[in-house]
Amino acid sequence: MAITKFIKNHYDFEIKDFVAPISRFIKFPITLDKLLDRISNLASQHNILLDDKLFAITYRMSPEGIKKAKHDLRGKGGIYIWYCHKTGYFYLGSAQVFFGRNARLSNYLMPSRLLNTHKNISKDLAKDLLKYGYERFSLVIVEQFNVGMNIEMLLYQEQLWMMLYPTYNRSLKVGSNEGLPMPEAVRQQMSTSIFSYEVVDRKILPDSEKEHKGIKKLARDGISSIEQPNVIIPISNFDLSPLLKTGALYKDRFVFTSERLVGEKLINWKPMVLKAASKQSGLTKGNDQRSNGVYVYKYLGSDANYTIADFVEFILSVKACQDKYQMSKSNFQRLRRYNAPHLFRGKEYLFSNYKLHN
Repeated sequence: MAITKFIKNHYDFEIKDFVAPISRFIKFPITLDKLLDRISNLASQHNILLDDKLFAITYRMSPEGIKKAKHDLRGKGGIYIWYCHKTGYFYLGSAQVFFGRNARLSNYLMPSRLLNTHKNISKDLAKDLLKYGYERFSLVIVEQFNVGMNIEMLLYQEQLWMMLYPTYNRSLKVGSNEGLPMPEAVRQQMSTSIFSYEVVDRKILPDSEKEHKGIKKLARDGISSIEQPNVIIPISNFDLSPLLKTGALYKDRFVFTSERLVGEKLINWKPMVLKAASKQSGLTKGNDQRSNGVYVYKYLGSDANYTIADFVEFILSVKACQDKYQMSKSNFQRLRRYNAPHLFRGKEYLFSNYKLHN
């Protein structure tokens, strides 16, 4: 009956909205009070302490509710639920830190990241957050812990709460960002070792090699310099991906590679620099030949020589380029900073301030 009623009231539904791949259960709407009852029952079954101050706190995501959630949850992490009052669906996740720079819930409060649905955001949840607006959602904090909780323990708790059968999650297996078996290339990128090296005067410092077990761990742990080993320099996984593709320097000091540099590769390493065949533009300001618009090229590599055959188009403004190629402002800035490629409709593109072909 609930499914029939929902279909009658929503003419724009798709069949995938009612079937969760892998999990083998039919998706159906649930009211918030019933969801809270299920949380309470599951907590009782598994001897999770119920405490009004620590358990199942609900925030309606109005501007005032968002402000209060950020205040109350400062320095906290744990298990959370996004509940949609319009659809009756909900998403369950975990976060070592709820709010802050690159924190999980902060990502969901940035419309630009919802539009690009990067790897830390549920695509289906992002779609409805944009469609219905934040005020149609409530944030339910199922469990909260002080920042610094062991990640393995946090994921264990998240897996336990998957017994609520969340309806936005595409998979009931914790750690599967896509909700489907992870492509081999993605799996390897997330788990294979990454090597970092420290660079001074365009040379790799001896004995500066460090091995990191995957992008997620490196982003979580940060990196340190030989000169200041106790000072942790943060790096986000959003920066790591283009850095690995291009070989560009991070903070003008660190280079990251997917394979260990040995022998000649280590001794004769050179920073990769975009080779501009011609930095000429009709738009100049003083001695600055940088264009106010954007030159778009088929991506060949960071150190490639670009020709007229690789030129795609010139777009008069940054905003127009972002809109056409469906990028957020922050992602566009990151791509240009590292001369990294942007995948759009199955092809990779490079965006440049300068004309790179003769």
